Parts: sequence; structure tokens; C-alpha cells
Amino acid sequence: LRYGKYVPREPDLERLELYLAESWQRRSDDTFFRGIRELPPAHWLRARLDGDRVRLDSERYWQLPPAEPGEITVEQVRELLDDSVRLRLRSDVPIGTSLSGGVDSPSVVASVRAVQHGKTGANFRYVGVHAYAEAPEADERSYVGEVAELLGLETALVELDGERCRAELDELVYRQDEPFLGPSIFAQRRVFERASDLGLKVMLDGQGADELFGGYDWVVPKVLAAEWTARGFGAMWRGARAFAGPRFPFWTLLRQVVMSRYRNRQDGLPDDLFDALRAALLDLSLPTLLRYADRNSMSFGVEARLPFLDHRLVEATTRLAAADIARDGFPKALLRDAMQDRLPERVLHRRDKTAFAVPETEWLRGPLAHDVLHATEDRIWHELPNGRAHVARAKKELAGGPSCRHAFKVLCAARWHDRFFVHSS
Repeated sequence: LRYGKYVPREPDLERLELYLAESWQRRSDDTFFRGIRELPPAHWLRARLDGDRVRLDSERYWQLPPAEPGEITVEQVRELLDDSVRLRLRSDVPIGTSLSGGVDSPSVVASVRAVQHGKTGANFRYVGVHAYAEAPEADERSYVGEVAELLGLETALVELDGERCRAELDELVYRQDEPFLGPSIFAQRRVFERASDLGLKVMLDGQGADELFGGYDWVVPKVLAAEWTARGFGAMWRGARAFAGPRFPFWTLLRQVVMSRYRNRQDGLPDDLFDALRAALLDLSLPTLLRYADRNSMSFGVEARLPFLDHRLVEATTRLAAADIARDGFPKALLRDAMQDRLPERVLHRRDKTAFAVPETEWLRGPLAHDVLHATEDRIWHELPNGRAHVARAKKELAGGPSCRHAFKVLCAARWHDRFFVHSS
């Protein structure tokens, strides 16, 4: 931003509008800053000096193979994950791990145990850092404790609260460089901060397992639609019955299955199961999550290592069949099978596990409410074509309703605009 005429200090209003309108941040070469582009993943960049000008060109060096459902076994998943972990334990500085009450990060720690063969690694410290908030949807301490006891981990707990999120929001926006979708990444920031305080310079993490093995709720109707096509209506119906419950209301789930099978949506998240997983991995959720994690970790000088994203394991999961992804009422079926004798039964068979969330609505209608109202007065809302509508929606959410997600976006966008374009030096 200091390069004057070469880089205009202006927001990219089109990108900002997409952020406000969509429920995810699609990967793009464009950034939120007009005139600044981002090097795509799996590309290298070459700069050539041509007189007094610099010419740039880029080329892709890795490509995800096309999905070819075939066979990938429990043993292969274990072997690939274990070897990925073994490589990522190489370090001259202390290593720890994040720890949740689900399957992903505990699977990584279970692999650490497997490759260490019961011996204490020179640099891996059996410390798991876990963030929680005093709210049912954000408190997994009982599951984390069970995982830690089985795997021999010491837990370092980090309590989250809305007041601290409010105090650190400007710094978080600055470190991220762009507005983000919700305050849950504040929890991740606190995990890496605690890791740094503990002297951990490398952290293992379970990021990527949801995209590879199908851990999101939207996966289930797509799996059932694929099963309907491959094995008939009866197989789909039995599968839907297995998933039915508070998380997947039966008739809602059936409606989603029908839409996934017949709608053939081309934009957004594809209806086809394997196209959707590929989109999540390459264009939608994962690139955004990795971006958050890289900036959160490096804000505290901590390197995040992600064993699930070893290219060999990523390529192997392109052979998953629909039944490997969700089966018998549980997503990530094959990963759960691979961890059967490594993780606690209660954790493997959780039906209430969702993506980690902080009590967002409670915070936004409490400690952050005044900040949201102040954010609605930012001048950016006069520059955006739909600025008034975004402000009105944010105020309506504060007044009531099930969600405050748009209110947070308005707050975050205004703080970002203020930091980089109003009070920047």
C-alpha cells in the first residue's frame, strides 16, 4: 500500500460485496485491495526484468487428480496419516498440538503415538491446547479430557469471552488483512497465543480432514443422493433413517437429498458429492481456513503443520466412494473406521459434533452490540451499491432472530475499512 501510484489505496468494492452477500469466501486471485492480486495455491511466480519494467508469469506445479471412486482401505489411511505425521515431527524446536473433542486433531495425536512407538520424542511435547467458551455449543472439555487421558496428553485450556474478542478485534483484522466470516477464528488466535506462551514453536493441527473425508453437514444429503443413484431408493431411505435426528431432521434431509439429485446446480456449492468436495478443498472452505490459520499462527511466531494435507493423502482420498464418506449415521466414515482402536468410543460416535463455534449471537448482542451499531456509520456503506441494505440487515439481526452472522460481517468490514483506508499512515 506504500507504493503510491502503482498500488491505489482503495478497497475492491466488488470483492467486498461478495463477502457480504455469500456465506463463504471463494478463493480468487483478486484481493480486497484494488490493484493487489494473490498468487494462487500450487503455483510459482517468475519475475523478469525487461528494461525498467518487471514482467510476471506464473505456472501451476501441482494438480489434484480427478475423483475416481475406487478403493482406499482403512490400512492405507492409517499408513499415509502416520507417515505424514512422522515427517512433520521433524523439528529442532518444541512441537505441540491443538486438541478438539472431535476426530480430526485427536487422530493426528493418535498417529504421533503410533509413530513414536511409546517413546517420548525429543521435541514433541504431549501438550494439547484447547479453546472453549462457557456455552453448550462451544464447550467440548469433557470430550477433550477423555481424548487426553487415553493418549497421555496434558491439556492447556484457553477460555474465550466476548469482551476479550472485542478488545482484540482490531488486531485480528489487521493480522488477517481482510474481513472474515465470523468470530470463531478469534478462538484459533488464542490457541496459537497460548502455544507461544508455552514455548511451542510448531503446532500440529487437524485442518483438512473435513474437506478430505466429508465432515460437513452438507455432505450427508449429497452422499445419500449418490447412494440413491448407485443402489436405489431403498438404500437412500435407510441411510436417511440412520442420520435422522436433531442435527438432520428427517423430512428436511429428504428434501435436501432430492435437490442434490435433481437440481444440478452449477454455481455455488455443486450438487454432485465429489464435485462439492473438490470445490470445498480447492476453492471454498479450505483455502479460507488455511489463510486464517497461517496468519493467526505466524502472528505469534508459531508454525502450523497439517498432516491431513500431505499431498499423498489428499490424492488418495480422490478414490473415496460415497459410503466411505458418510455411513450408518456418521460423516467421515472411513476416518472413523481407521481410528476405531485409537480413540475413545464416545468421541468416535458423537452425533452432536459440529464445526467449532463461539457463542457468536450472544457476543454480538452483548459486548459487541455497540460496536456493530458504530460500524453501521462507517463511510464504506455509502460507497457500496447495497450498503443501506447491509446496514439495515445488521440492525435487524441485533434486534432478534436466530443469527447475527451478517451483523458480524458489517462490523468486521467496517473495522477493516477503518484500519487500512481511514486511519492508515
